[in-house]
Amino acid sequence: MDSYLKHIERFNEQLTRRGLAAGNMDVLRRKKFDTVILVGMGGSALPGEIVNAAARELGLRHTVIVWKDYDLPRVSHHHRSPLYIFTSFSGNTEETLSGLRTFLKAPGTKRGSRAAVIATGGALFRLARANGLPFITFPAGDLTPRQASGRMFYAISELLFAARLIARRPPEFTHLRPLLWKRRGTELARRLNRKLIVIYTQTADHYLGYFWKIKFNETAKVPAFNNVIPEMNHNELVGFTKPNSPAAALLLAHPDGNQRVQKRFRVTARLLRQEGV
Repeated sequence: MDSYLKHIERFNEQLTRRGLAAGNMDVLRRKKFDTVILVGMGGSALPGEIVNAAARELGLRHTVIVWKDYDLPRVSHHHRSPLYIFTSFSGNTEETLSGLRTFLKAPGTKRGSRAAVIATGGALFRLARANGLPFITFPAGDLTPRQASGRMFYAISELLFAARLIARRPPEFTHLRPLLWKRRGTELARRLNRKLIVIYTQTADHYLGYFWKIKFNETAKVPAFNNVIPEMNHNELVGFTKPNSPAAALLLAHPDGNQRVQKRFRVTARLLRQEGV
């Protein structure tokens, strides 16, 4: 845990393009793409969701479709020139490797023309080098995938910028001071101890609830689940009306969100408290 806290304290060191190494990027600059499909699992896929959330700030021209499964998704006939980005922190994620192999075996595939890779090494990186694919890599060090969200976000943004799919690179955020939140985080952890944790956000912030879920699952080693408001009001809320496991809910309300949704956050919080959550 001490090692994990160290990475939190130094997280702003990841929020920069420094430390990224790229190859074959000129391929992306010569092509035109009409959509982006990011193939990855868990913490390696999460930065794709963050890119979508930052679409306005980045000038993102197409929504990033995030695929978390084996092989590749079916692509709409409207999308004739997708850019596939295969992301795996280790470079050895089974599902992501199956997607790249499916891509390379597809008839008519021009190797290196419509796919790129992000990995610290492993089989994915070797396939990228062997097939002339654009790639971005960085040293794994003692990080785990869930600790490398900053590195992978900036790696994805570099690929998108080279492909002219975002209008600008994200700024660097080396001024952040995570230690300022340590006491509040410790207090929150005590309140959540030995409880089933649920995290609720508005739909546009779904990636943020998923981010918290991953941290609870992999770092705290506890079950945690996330959903969005207003959808959870139509089904999941009813599940709390029968006594079950002790539960705690985190409602991450956006201060500038839809006013009706903001009201639902307040009402949902009141109803959950009434049920002992």
